[in-house]
Amino acid sequence: LIWENEKKLNKLSFLDKGLIYQKRKIILFIANNRPLKSANLAIEVFKKIYMNDKKIIFIIVGRGYEKIKTNLLQNDLFKENFLFTGELSNGEVRELMQIGNLLLFLSKTEASPNTIIESIYNNLPIIARPIEALENIIGNDQNGLFLKELDPESISEFILNIIYSEHDLLKLKERMKKSIISNKKFFSNHTFCSFPIRSGFYIKEFFNDDLIK
Repeated sequence: LIWENEKKLNKLSFLDKGLIYQKRKIILFIANNRPLKSANLAIEVFKKIYMNDKKIIFIIVGRGYEKIKTNLLQNDLFKENFLFTGELSNGEVRELMQIGNLLLFLSKTEASPNTIIESIYNNLPIIARPIEALENIIGNDQNGLFLKELDPESISEFILNIIYSEHDLLKLKERMKKSIISNKKFFSNHTFCSFPIRSGFYIKEFFNDDLIK
C-alpha cells in the first residue's frame, strides 16, 4: 500500500504554497508506478489538460516516479503544476483527498480498491476506468463517473467538462454522502475510514439517520 507507514515525516510542505487559498483545482492520481496502474496514461492525460487549463494542479502520489518526474520537469512549463509526493502515510493521503477536486483512477484491474473507498469516504469525486471491481462501488454514477473512452484526448476532455461543472459535482457529492449512510457497516469496517471526511464531517455524524448537510 502507498500509505503503510503512519510514522513517516510529513511530505506535504508544498501545501504551504497556498494552493487551497488560491482556489486552484486539484486532480489526484494515487498509485505506485506499475503497468497495471496506467501511470503513464495518467501523466499524458494531465499534460493535455494542462495545455487547455494552466491553473489546474496535478498531484501524483506513490512510488516509482523518479524517471517520469525528471523527464517531465525538464520542461519548465510543468514545474508549477505537477507535484510528485512519493510515498505518503494514511493521514497525508486523507489530507490531500480533502483538498482535492477529482481523483483519476485508471487501474486495469483491482483486487481491493482501497483508494476508491477512501476517496468516497472523503467525498472526493472519482473519474475511473470501468473495471469489474468497481461496478458495485461506483455503480450507475452513484459514487463516481466511469470513462467511456480511454485515450488521453478523450479522458482530458471528459475531466475538463466535469471539473468546472459545480452543479454536477455537487450532485455527485450528495450521492456519495448518501451512499456512505446507506452502507455504513461496510465503511465502518474499512481499515482506513477512521478519520473525519472533508469539511468537518465525522464518522459519528455519518452514522446518524439524517443526511449530513
